[in-house]
Amino acid sequence: VIDQQPISVGHAFMYLQSFGRLQPFIQNLMRYHVLLKEIQVREQRRELQVSAADLSQALIDFRLQNQLAEQGDFQSWLLNQGLSYEALERQLLIGMKLNQLRTAVTSDQIEASFDAQRDSFDQVDLYYMLVSEEKLAGQLKEQLEAGDGFEKVALDFPLGEGKVVVKRDVLRRSQLRPEIQSATADASLNTLIGPILMGDRWCLCRVEQVLPAVLSESLKAELTEQLFDAWVTEQMAALSVSAAEAAPAQEVVPPLDTEPPALREKPEAAAPDDAVPPPPPPRRQPRENPEPVGVAEHE
Repeated sequence: VIDQQPISVGHAFMYLQSFGRLQPFIQNLMRYHVLLKEIQVREQRRELQVSAADLSQALIDFRLQNQLAEQGDFQSWLLNQGLSYEALERQLLIGMKLNQLRTAVTSDQIEASFDAQRDSFDQVDLYYMLVSEEKLAGQLKEQLEAGDGFEKVALDFPLGEGKVVVKRDVLRRSQLRPEIQSATADASLNTLIGPILMGDRWCLCRVEQVLPAVLSESLKAELTEQLFDAWVTEQMAALSVSAAEAAPAQEVVPPLDTEPPALREKPEAAAPDDAVPPPPPPRRQPRENPEPVGVAEHE
């Protein structure tokens, strides 16, 4: 009911279709269907298990990380979110099982995926300049070949002027524009490359060094997401979707088992003052090297 007007499921779908959001909505439903169905199957095989103690700890961590240690704050937050305690507990449980599923699906593929993409994960230490005019780019190339460094050109053309942009960045090969990837693929170190036309500007660049890819923890996390998304997409492609005749709604709730409910209690009080929260779960690290203006592929 919105503004005292009932909104039927049919009207909701009409709204989504009218504003171009129906297809993404259906895609999300298919994704959730795949994930919850797979969780159910693996639960039955006892491959995904979360103990009541782990779930309780996850709830404590959640409250501490969101400054909801005080019981009053926690209850107010639940009310504002339209959640019951059980619904929040279920969300956390699904998240934990989803993490287990992600690991189960991808763990034996990460190294092979890394090896297959190793070259694209190599990082290139690149000195480059972007020039607004072809003639000026040619003149600057002559200066550089005569011995002037990129640093001197940067002093001659301050960044705010716009005619010439001089930067140095470390980027993955896969982040470079295709024309720069191609030009630098077999280039010798410290060799001047260009001018290369990029849109309405010209690029001169020099590869200072190439840093071989290493399977770091952040890259493992990235590959895990990549492989898991590919797996989900493959599962979704096998689904058939069609309009169904109206039927009485039935709630389908996967078991998402933990230990028997009698073994866990709802925390009625806030976490004790002397409780020391464990370190928060690892977050995806930002890219160590920012993308430069004009050289990154998306720009």
